[in-house]
Amino acid sequence: VLFLATPSKDGASLPRRFRAVLFMDVFGDANYDPTDAEHIAPPRDDSSFSSSSQGEVYSVAFCESTAATAQMALRRWEALPEEHLLDKDGQTLWQLRKQHTIWRKALTNHIAGQNTKRGVPDNSHVQDAIEQRPWAELSRVEKEEDEFADFLIGPIEQRRQCYYDLEEGKLIWDKPGHRSVLALKDVQILVQRLERAVKSLHTAAQEQKAQVKTQSAGSGSSARTVAAPGERSMKRSWTTYFTK
Repeated sequence: VLFLATPSKDGASLPRRFRAVLFMDVFGDANYDPTDAEHIAPPRDDSSFSSSSQGEVYSVAFCESTAATAQMALRRWEALPEEHLLDKDGQTLWQLRKQHTIWRKALTNHIAGQNTKRGVPDNSHVQDAIEQRPWAELSRVEKEEDEFADFLIGPIEQRRQCYYDLEEGKLIWDKPGHRSVLALKDVQILVQRLERAVKSLHTAAQEQKAQVKTQSAGSGSSARTVAAPGERSMKRSWTTYFTK
């Protein structure tokens, strides 16, 4: 439980996830060691910059939370035995996993880019690999703490409509009653929510860049500047995240 609740080896860090609660890392401490702060450049004395940066922190936290929830839902459906999965549902599930991978990769690359700008060592890809593990690789505690623990999977079509109990490893032919159900449509909604969140994050980042550029242009400097290679690369569409 302590391993799940601790984002790093630093015992002073707050947990990022514990039971059904997701914590927002508003200070950005979960992805780096506190001693790395001495390598970060002094903060800019710019209220608009600080405000936009804080907004991005919340946006990234929301994207991470959304991606984690969608991953849990996908992982649960992917654990359904193949003999109980219809071809059409299998195709839909494959498409949803593909979309989740695309948007999760875009988010991870965005976080890595921001950490690089701050001069902070980045381990977002390592954390991402841990979170993407399939159901069979999770420990007993991790399975119990999963957001959709004890949810029935379904409905699925066999001889008649039924549900699958992942914890018990058996089909449930009766109506679920008080048991919560995770439908494939629910998984689709969660993946679409992740797509919208990541697109919104990218749009906000581009608008912030444009605002900073406009402010710089109006500062009175008449010298013509040539964008550095790194700056030019940021002007590319967010689709470049997918090819990294």
